[in-house]
Amino acid sequence: LIKPIYSEKLKICIEKFQERQQRWNKDFNRQNLVNLQVEELVDNHINKSSYPRKIFVNMIGSIRVINLEEVIYFDASGSYTKINLQSGEVVLCSETIKTYADSLEKHPDFIRIHRSHIINKQFVSTILRKTNGTSIRMFNNDELPVAQQRKSEIVKSITH
Repeated sequence: LIKPIYSEKLKICIEKFQERQQRWNKDFNRQNLVNLQVEELVDNHINKSSYPRKIFVNMIGSIRVINLEEVIYFDASGSYTKINLQSGEVVLCSETIKTYADSLEKHPDFIRIHRSHIINKQFVSTILRKTNGTSIRMFNNDELPVAQQRKSEIVKSITH
């Protein structure tokens, strides 16, 4: 920007600065996310754990680290996923539920009970058998449907 300052040129200059700032923030967040994930992988390797203990949620301007032991269940919401926590907080993230299903596939505490729900078996309070199907009531009193075609496998997994 050179004198004399014209309002249109000032506006363009500010917009360019804001775009560069946003790109830098995205790159910074991406690098922080990668660093946190590498630390988690190294920690898992050292502790001989074959499944993740934390998830990383990219938020605006930050990365949220969530311990999986605090997660009651994951709830699909279109191309987003709601993560319901023990504290009562619900974290909305831009990952699909398939992403979480893939990463938690071998985790002993998590099971996909429906195309829209992955639950933490530690927070199951009741298995409800109804005339119109089976559902599961979680620790926080939320009731979630169980996929009919996998009902027996899911109930067996939860009760053992």
